[in-house]
Amino acid sequence: MEGITPLLSTTRTDPHRTAVDDGNTSLTFAELESRARRIAHALASSGVTADRPWAILSRNRTEWVEMFLGNTLAGSRYVPLNWHLTAPEIAYLLSNSGSTLVVTEASLEDTARAAAASVGIDASRVLVIGSGYEEWRDENDDGPVANTVAGAPLLYTGGTTGPSKGVVRPDQGLPLDRWSAGTAMWGGFVRMPETGTMCITTPLYHAFGSGVLGAALNRDHTIIVEDRFDPHRFLDLVASRGVTSAPLVPTLMVRLAKLDDAEFTSRDLSSLQWITHTAAPCPPWAKQRLIDLLGPCIVEFYGSSEGTGPVICTSQDWMERPGTVGLPNPGLQVSVVDENGNDLPPGEIGTLYFRRGDGAPRYHGDEEKTRSAQLPDGRFTVGDIGYLDADGYMYLVDRRV
Repeated sequence: MEGITPLLSTTRTDPHRTAVDDGNTSLTFAELESRARRIAHALASSGVTADRPWAILSRNRTEWVEMFLGNTLAGSRYVPLNWHLTAPEIAYLLSNSGSTLVVTEASLEDTARAAAASVGIDASRVLVIGSGYEEWRDENDDGPVANTVAGAPLLYTGGTTGPSKGVVRPDQGLPLDRWSAGTAMWGGFVRMPETGTMCITTPLYHAFGSGVLGAALNRDHTIIVEDRFDPHRFLDLVASRGVTSAPLVPTLMVRLAKLDDAEFTSRDLSSLQWITHTAAPCPPWAKQRLIDLLGPCIVEFYGSSEGTGPVICTSQDWMERPGTVGLPNPGLQVSVVDENGNDLPPGEIGTLYFRRGDGAPRYHGDEEKTRSAQLPDGRFTVGDIGYLDADGYMYLVDRRV
């Protein structure tokens, strides 16, 4: 459409290239942005804003990607819901976040409706993909979106020591052009290729999945979306679709590493340039086996919903410095602090604190937790324990509980 400046650079340079494909629905970059603009208008018409969020309860699928981009264009805030949760658990997140609209899929509709009803969200504001969602989206045109500020997720922590807390990061609320440039730059920090085909099997409701998705869309990637991980199918996709990039978590890497050598040698996997993992340590035997089979294409990054990263560990780093999670990116300062708030020298174990150039995160509706996670000088922690070596490489001793 004339007069519209695309958000994604690939939409400008190669609009008819496939942007996302889940095996059922495939969209070009032009089609993806058209749908995203319709969603942005639909969100505005529904009264959704950064202060009146909406929620997504869905497995990985093409619609997830269009909603992610639509929210970005709208400048609103969405709550990505873990579809393994029960209705009461989801109800807590809807209530705590102040969500006013829910989009779900047919297999999760009963859970979504029960949760929404229990917190007073009207049934008409629960939209089901395949039954109402498309009408809500498509009754809006795909004309220009007046908003200039990028929308963002309201991510909830795991809640292992109490109720989950929503995290509002300082890098949210950026101008749209800075969002595009910033997410592309983040992809560069974690060594993501500048172009390619990415297979995403990790959940898009998680910060890892959605973070990598945003970077990939801004780094000229076609996205293959899978709603579950099967190691044989993953290798088939690498061979048949020329997959270059994949985010995985350690449990999936273990499943992949347990395959026989023949599963790797019988396929052409030469396109694969980058596997990244986070969320937990990967068993060394599994990581080493995948490096042996696929080459030094594995990049670990440490981070959190709060924005404590990325700290980057290449395959070479990992082999040369066993146990490290890598070096902080240039915009991140890491320090180790004792229980009295004193900085510790290299090699000594303490609580890891972080300083970002754009400030510290806050916890939605919980000023006390926000204060307790920060030092007076603005450095913040998520409670992880570790140390730095003399060259600045970071090591974890214990994760927060």
